[in-house]
Amino acid sequence: MVRIASMVALLPVMGSKSLPSQVKAGISLALLLCIFPTLPRTVATMPDSVWGFASLALREAAVGLIAGWAFGLIFQVMEFAGAVIDMQAGFSMVELFDPTTGESTHLFGQFLGISATVTFLAAGGHAHLVAAMADSFRQIPLGNAHLEASRILPDASALVVRSILLGLQMSGPVLMALLTLTLTMSVISRIMPSMNTWLVVMPLQVIIACALTGLSLPFVLGVFQGWQDDVFRATGTLLVRMR
Repeated sequence: MVRIASMVALLPVMGSKSLPSQVKAGISLALLLCIFPTLPRTVATMPDSVWGFASLALREAAVGLIAGWAFGLIFQVMEFAGAVIDMQAGFSMVELFDPTTGESTHLFGQFLGISATVTFLAAGGHAHLVAAMADSFRQIPLGNAHLEASRILPDASALVVRSILLGLQMSGPVLMALLTLTLTMSVISRIMPSMNTWLVVMPLQVIIACALTGLSLPFVLGVFQGWQDDVFRATGTLLVRMR
């Protein structure tokens, strides 16, 4: 129960901060009832002291938090790509409240995040999450987790680097178009100093960012679906490192 509750706290969609704690506890209990009958019938060595139980609970919570963090990167890529577009298109001053994370976000970041959530649920991503949670108990049986930073950090840092690079690649077409616009308007402002390029650049930035984001959305969502599979595989590798 501790491992599942820790995962649910950081899972995308299920761990939304807009959900009350009672709902999350109910989701954790429901997942436990669904996963428990599928697990192999093995007898785990249980500690015989309070400190032993506390140590076991902490290790199980750490396994759940690490797995939940890795699964959360599925959506962090899309939000990062949207934040980069917002910053370049001039929307960084416009902040919106994201009920999923409970934090402020920007226009394109929320748009890509909602698009990713719809794609994730439509493709059955929630079922893959539940299956991955069940697999974690097969890969790391209860009480058999060994948390060594030297084994976990290389794979975790590699996953973070891949997510950042993928976010930049997703926002790349819009960034290149906006950079080209900025360079063009810089040349025009040198040729025509009396022209107020600021009044021309801002509307063009908004139009180009919206148009290219809409045109590239099918490609971005296709890459996002492939990224889901990569994260599930990388999370499996992380769990193997914790045996």
